[in-house]
Amino acid sequence: MSINIIKQAIRIQKDLAKKVKLHWEERRINFIAGFDAAYKNDKKIIGSCAVLSFPQLNLVEEKIIIKEINFPYIPSFLAFRELPVFLELFKLLKNSPDLIIIDGNGIAHPRKAGLATHFGILLNIPAIGCAKNPFYPVKEPPPQRGSYAFMRNEKGEIVGVALRTQEKVKPVYVSPGHLINLEKSIEFILNCSIYRIPEPLRKAHFIASRLASQKLSN
Repeated sequence: MSINIIKQAIRIQKDLAKKVKLHWEERRINFIAGFDAAYKNDKKIIGSCAVLSFPQLNLVEEKIIIKEINFPYIPSFLAFRELPVFLELFKLLKNSPDLIIIDGNGIAHPRKAGLATHFGILLNIPAIGCAKNPFYPVKEPPPQRGSYAFMRNEKGEIVGVALRTQEKVKPVYVSPGHLINLEKSIEFILNCSIYRIPEPLRKAHFIASRLASQKLSN
């Protein structure tokens, strides 16, 4: 990967960060979509999406696509690897989501432009980053469901939380991406969580992981 491409990616992220809106306009949420990705033999990316009704959390639609990987894994540049696949998935949906949850980060990112931020801005839709591992060091929250500890960036700014979605279960790491604030991000993640991972993401992850474990044709 050339230095020029990385510099260009950084410019894109900085430009996107200027467009981030971290406010919540009261709106009706009927469908929430989770987007996740799995990998096969370091050559193919499996993108998956699950759309659930809200607040019932019934699965109403799922989509999956397989593409060749065309961007290497580089920390803080995940959007350039996975976002093209997610955008294709979004176009396939018959039920347009009112909110999306991404397996990744929102503003918990060196340039405040993680995968959820990219997605939210490009589609003009509320987006939340919900990662399985923290981007920044963060303390463990108390063991009770709903407890959280603030995640701060290198400047000391609050950019997300370590959120306990189930009692005494490892937290998830939540950061707003676009058109939503941290408070509402926490609320939606908790309302979508029956287990540790919120249901839209958990179902999307299951779809992608199941296919990744199977033999894919070349």
